[in-house]
This record gives sequence, structure tokens and C-alpha cells, in this order.
Amino acid sequence: MAESPVENSVQQRVVVLEEENVALKIQLEQAHAEIKTLRTSASMASQQDPGSIDAPVPLQELTDLHLKLKTLRREQMDADAAKEAAWRSLKSVIGQVTHLATTAAPSQNQGSTGGGI
Repeated sequence: MAESPVENSVQQRVVVLEEENVALKIQLEQAHAEIKTLRTSASMASQQDPGSIDAPVPLQELTDLHLKLKTLRREQMDADAAKEAAWRSLKSVIGQVTHLATTAAPSQNQGSTGGGI
């Protein structure tokens, strides 16, 4: 049995629509790839200093810098605490020397006046 002209036309239309469908799927995949690229670029740009957009910083380097900064802050806190402890110790020693000087001075003065009589 021969196909009717309507069936033949419908089959041709189905073939054309299938080809269009394949072409549209390819375009869609390309659009998704472009969106992914743009999102990655936008994400990288938002994490950078506006002056350094031309030179992106790798994530590992950024992580290393944050760890180094954290270490330096901790060391600075330790150094500040040691400085305060040394300052307190110095003040204490100065206080003791001053106390000894004031208590020793009158006894030395009495000894020199008493010895001269």
C-alpha cells in the first residue's frame, strides 16, 4: 500500500522537526556552557580586588595567605603579651630598686653623720 500524500507530508514534517530539535538541543548545550563560563568568571571577579582583575589569584594561594595572616596575628598577640609581661617585670624591678634606694639612703646618711661625730 502506498502512503497517502497526507502521511508522506506528516512524515516529512516529523523529520524536519526532529532535525530542528537536534539543532535546538545543541544550541541549548552551548548556552549552558557559556552560562557556566560566565558564572565562573563572575565568581572569580567578585573575589578579587578591583585593581587586580587582570591577575587572578589562585584559590590555594589565597588560602595560604589567609593561614599566614592568621599565624601572624597569633604571633603578634603572643608578642604583645610577652611585651606586657616584660614591662610589668621592669616596673617591679624599678619599684624594688627605688624602695631599696630610699631605705638605704637614710641609713647611709645616719652612718656618715654618726661616724663623723
